[in-house]
Amino acid sequence: MKTQIVYLEPHDDYNSVRDKLNWTQAPRVIIVWPGRGRVLSIRFDLVMLQRYARKLGTQIGLVTLDPDVLHHAEALHIPTFESLELQSEKSWRVRGARKITKPRPAADPSSLKTVPKQASKNPPLMNLAFRIAFFSVGFLAMVVLAILLIPQAVITIDPETTDILKTYSIELDLVPSETVINTPQLPARQVQSVLEGQLRLPTTGRAAQPDQPARGEVIFTNLTDQSLAIPAGTTIRTFDPAAPHFVTQARVSLDPEKGSQVIVEVAAALPGPEGNVPAEAIKAIDGPLGLSASVSNLNQFTGGSLQVRSAVSPTDLVRVRSELEDSLFDEAHQALLSLAQEDENLIPGSIRVVETIEERFSNETGDAADSLELILILEFEGLVYSPAQLHAAVNQFLVDNLSEGENIQPDTLKLLEIADIEYDDTGEEANIDVTISARTYTVVDPLVIRQIVRGKKVSDALEDLNGNLTFAEVLSMDISPSWLRRFPFLDMQIQVRYPWEAST
Repeated sequence: MKTQIVYLEPHDDYNSVRDKLNWTQAPRVIIVWPGRGRVLSIRFDLVMLQRYARKLGTQIGLVTLDPDVLHHAEALHIPTFESLELQSEKSWRVRGARKITKPRPAADPSSLKTVPKQASKNPPLMNLAFRIAFFSVGFLAMVVLAILLIPQAVITIDPETTDILKTYSIELDLVPSETVINTPQLPARQVQSVLEGQLRLPTTGRAAQPDQPARGEVIFTNLTDQSLAIPAGTTIRTFDPAAPHFVTQARVSLDPEKGSQVIVEVAAALPGPEGNVPAEAIKAIDGPLGLSASVSNLNQFTGGSLQVRSAVSPTDLVRVRSELEDSLFDEAHQALLSLAQEDENLIPGSIRVVETIEERFSNETGDAADSLELILILEFEGLVYSPAQLHAAVNQFLVDNLSEGENIQPDTLKLLEIADIEYDDTGEEANIDVTISARTYTVVDPLVIRQIVRGKKVSDALEDLNGNLTFAEVLSMDISPSWLRRFPFLDMQIQVRYPWEAST
């Protein structure tokens, strides 16, 4: 089964170790303790780390000499190994049971017997020599142990990298459900807002409108022998129903004699050329006066005219509607974004009008007007998403398409462009195209590097590494203490890292 190795630094804590586990992709991970320093020596840290690994679907094993860590690992049934070479399939399966030492019963003071002091049979010189020899062996053991454990080495490897630029189509999860989907999806949430706008624009149409009414003079003739009063505002007509009626402009009277006449000025009731009637066209008087007198015009009426003015054209209606709707769309972006949570953003192209609540124009097509006003109330809808969830979905897409032995260099995955949303024919499913850039690298096996450099001089180790690692370059080899010119003999004292890990 595939196993990955995570090396700890003396300054690591639970959070930094958890971040390193996030980048692993193997079902088993070996965590290697540093040769110096105390890391995760508290039982609570191991409990939390074990729970987090289980959440990731990963089994962890430990390589450490820290007695406290070994004790806690045994109690938590976490596999431990003396070195990376000694780990095996059997050791992963067998989990040690916690050993609990039974307390010894208290001794009965009455049962204690006084041990008689025996005289030493060894002469004083033998005792002194034994003590010196014992001390020398212990001191030598401590020196050897220090030589083995104190040295530390750090090898920085620059692996082969590849820059990629790809576009992925991410399916939007518009209706979240508990159904497990094999392909990564981006959850999207609907937000709605009602906006009102008002806009007035100059009209571009032209129309001829009535300007001045027609005017002329008529003659009233008395048909009786009585005096007749003709008040101002008396209306007279032609027999043409399309012609306007005319109104007298002054009060006049007819003498009490049959056939008496009087002349009075009249004007058309409506402006326009329709009032320019020919001579002898006026024939009727409105009201009871029409039974007592007659009327006629000797000459043609003139002066009725038209004037070309600005008017509402069909294009004006479309233009004011389009500009006002565009303005409301801009306002809708901010209004809908204000409804999103702090960690959410609007999906480009997802804003749309779901209902026109009110649309009211100040004039209709053909009306004479210098300007046209529109009042518009629209309901908008948009989709919001979490950039963190989008980054995770794109990262999963990229990981699924990587070749074996490749990995994503940390902090290089960037979302360059998010295209407008695309709905299917039913409008129930949608996708967005996301263009990303990232850098991948060929994974270097730290175990192989340790086997090459273990116990060798720096110059020899560098030559051997350059001859075996054709896909990577050795950037630096640091040994502590600095006066040592040879690599340590223990794997746990040799750390292998990438350039981006050196800066953290």
